[in-house]
Amino acid sequence: MWLFFEITILVSVFSGKTGVSGAVLVVVWSILGVFLLYNLIWLVASSEEIQITETSIRLNQVVLGYTRSKEYLAEHIKDLELAYISTKEINAGRFMLSNTGLISFDYGAKTYRFADAIEKAEAKQIISKIQNKFPQYKKKIQE
Repeated sequence: MWLFFEITILVSVFSGKTGVSGAVLVVVWSILGVFLLYNLIWLVASSEEIQITETSIRLNQVVLGYTRSKEYLAEHIKDLELAYISTKEINAGRFMLSNTGLISFDYGAKTYRFADAIEKAEAKQIISKIQNKFPQYKKKIQE
């Protein structure tokens, strides 16, 4: 469907049936297509690698051999726990676009989620094992 609309817009632009607005629509529609293609590839041919040490948590997203890594220092990580998704996040559409894992932690003023391809019970087991091996990732009781 996306490809059909892309071709239709391109034909209209190159035949002179549309003006500047048609060219702008081609650019916007093409950018959307790249985003959709990336998400399709992510769904079909991707993996998530998680490395946890005493000093950091590193999340690697691997798509077709390309790795994108983010490292979070343990000293700034708070509340490693089962992720909860708020109604506000769902309504804002943020939950569906990214950051959808079942394990979460706070890092500064943001909450990060990972491990989106596992079940809730498995997430609980993973959290327990991490916190037993690395106590610094245990949830701290508020005073």
